[in-house]
Amino acid sequence: TSNGAIDGADIFDGSSSYLSLGTDSNLQPVVGTLSVWLNATATNGYRTIFTGSTGSSVTRHPWLFIYNGNLRFILTNNAVEESHFLNTILTNTMYYVTVTWNGTATTLYINGVAVKTETQSILPAGNFNTKRIGGLNPPSYPNVFAGILDELRLSKIARSASYVKTCYNN
Repeated sequence: TSNGAIDGADIFDGSSSYLSLGTDSNLQPVVGTLSVWLNATATNGYRTIFTGSTGSSVTRHPWLFIYNGNLRFILTNNAVEESHFLNTILTNTMYYVTVTWNGTATTLYINGVAVKTETQSILPAGNFNTKRIGGLNPPSYPNVFAGILDELRLSKIARSASYVKTCYNN
C-alpha cells in the first residue's frame, strides 16, 4: 500500500504482483466505464492495468494496458479483438484514466478531459475466465504493471463526460 490519489493505493512491482478478481462475467460489461488513477514506473513492453480474462487474446474484454509507452484499450467478443487508442503515458506521473464504451464508440479521458473517441464496431462478450488487476497471467505472461494503481472502477454504464470530469475533480 502506498499514497495514491485518494488515500491508500496498491503498488505493483512490474514482475509478479497482481490482484485476482475471480471469474464473474459481470466484470465484462457490454457497455461500460473503466477508470483508474495510475502512476507507472515502467512503460516498456506490455503492462496490464485491468484484464477481463487470462485466456486467449480474443477473450480479454475489457483490457486496459500500456504497451511501449502508449495506453491501449481492447474490446473482444470471444472471437474478434478490437483495439483502441494510442496515447502516450509518461513514467512517474499520476493520471486519472477513464475509458467508456457504449456500443458505437469508445472514448478515452485523461485527467477528466476526452482526448480520443473512436468507432466501436463489435459488441463485447463476457466469459468465465479469471479477471485481474495489474497482471495478465504471470508467470506465463509476465505483462505486469509497474507502479501505483488506485481507485479502479468498472461500471455497466457508459458514463458521461460531466460524470468523468466530476470524478477527476473530486
